[in-house]
Amino acid sequence: MAKTTKPLSDIAIKNAKPKDRDYKIADSGSLYILIKANGSKLWRMKIKVNGKENTLSFGSYPLISLAAARQARDEAKRELANGNNPALKKSQQKRLAALDINNSFESIAYEWWNLNKARWVERHAADVIGSLQRCIFPHIGKVIITNIDTPLLLGVLQKTEKTGAIETTHRIRQRIEAVFNYAISKGIAQTNPATVLKGALKPIIKKRQQPAITNLDDLQQMINIVTDRPARPLSKLAFRLLALLGTRSGEFRQMRWDQIEGDVWTIPAEQMKMKQEYKLQNKRNHRVFLSKQALEILELIRPLSGNCLYVFPNSKDAFSYMSENTIGKLINTAGFKGQHTPHGFRTSLSTIMNERYPQDRAVIDLMLAHINPNAVEAAYNRSQHEARRRELYQIWADILCDGLNDPADIINQLRRQ
Repeated sequence: MAKTTKPLSDIAIKNAKPKDRDYKIADSGSLYILIKANGSKLWRMKIKVNGKENTLSFGSYPLISLAAARQARDEAKRELANGNNPALKKSQQKRLAALDINNSFESIAYEWWNLNKARWVERHAADVIGSLQRCIFPHIGKVIITNIDTPLLLGVLQKTEKTGAIETTHRIRQRIEAVFNYAISKGIAQTNPATVLKGALKPIIKKRQQPAITNLDDLQQMINIVTDRPARPLSKLAFRLLALLGTRSGEFRQMRWDQIEGDVWTIPAEQMKMKQEYKLQNKRNHRVFLSKQALEILELIRPLSGNCLYVFPNSKDAFSYMSENTIGKLINTAGFKGQHTPHGFRTSLSTIMNERYPQDRAVIDLMLAHINPNAVEAAYNRSQHEARRRELYQIWADILCDGLNDPADIINQLRRQ
């Protein structure tokens, strides 16, 4: 075995690459690490008992850290000095492995997650641990947390980054940073290698604002053109209703008949596509008040989908809801691609109503389920202004429908075909 002039370091071990044959790198006190041709790195120690040479095995790196391997070496030397054979201590490696496994990244991450999951909504809690299970644990889950440095962490995160999931990569980095902060607070770690990685990852490209028609006359003209074109009646009625409600497209497409009671559509909190901070501030369902015109459209829809769970069932699967592309395709094929989107109805409603009723800005924000940027105010001011919201929904419907064709014509077109 080749001699070295200085003890091993974690960097030297991490940089050791496999070769065609197994080879050894010495530490001190007869301890060495065996680099296998398959890439495994195994701790070994040569000892002599009664004149016979033996080899002790202390496990694999990085599951067994350099410090832990040296501890095992020193313990073996003490056994030899006392006249004992450390090779006969079969439980030694198990105890050593257990010592380090408790400080593995995966173990610490689960501790952190269990401590925090109660303050998160169930879906977010599942997403947090699920992202670590999929993208991090398979690579460094068993590694002792103090053996994880910035380059190692960057390499793991870049595996997710290469799939194109840039936002997910940044969220995972934040979660890893939180795990290390937890480990530091417990005295297990001293530094946080995830903190400096934000600038080393591909930046999140902010989505451009989705196009929207905000002039009332142009908006009405666009709606009439779209609904006059040949298409499935249910799709066109969905298009008309979305214009009246101004909800997010994903929430709208999941509308269920059992969520509608009288003139109120209640969207469950877990169905809302909102930032996590908002969910924590406002753990309540979102109520959408249905104008007379909205209720009329729903009555036109009922014969088409009233026997289904969803108001807008998928054309290919009655047990699922409408595809996210359906309404957008109506707009695009009518010649308004790049001018308006399904999400654009939210901008249309907000712009036109705020211009006419600037004093109701906060109420209009509530209609659209916008996030209150002031977390303190959101925590204490829980007024929902439901009476005024109901009035504003009706005012919006009256303004918008004043220049629109009768939605019943969509059903009449079907009957004439």
